[in-house]
Amino acid sequence: MKIIEKFLARIRREKFARNIEREIFHKIFPHNNGHADHGYPFSSKDELHKARLKGSIELWKTLRALDSAALKMPESECNAFLYIVNRDLEERLRMYLKYINAHKNNCEPLELQPVPAAA
Repeated sequence: MKIIEKFLARIRREKFARNIEREIFHKIFPHNNGHADHGYPFSSKDELHKARLKGSIELWKTLRALDSAALKMPESECNAFLYIVNRDLEERLRMYLKYINAHKNNCEPLELQPVPAAA
């Protein structure tokens, strides 16, 4: 990789990390603690946990719906389209993985609390 490409990749990673940290520490945490209202659909630790789980379920539903819709396209177009989608999503997910791997040594382990069952 050329020097300029390495430099630009580092800039992208740093900007990505700053955006994540800004949202966590300057938006989500103050919102969740009642110090600000940033429009998130949760206002407690339990609600945040439920929103995270709901987001995971919705992501899988969206991926399945995308795949089903694409399968209605002509085969070559479908394959090309899904190749692009998968490449883009995998690249973005890899950025999240690199972020968490770079920060896991600086953080205490998270306890993923089970959501209380509805009574």
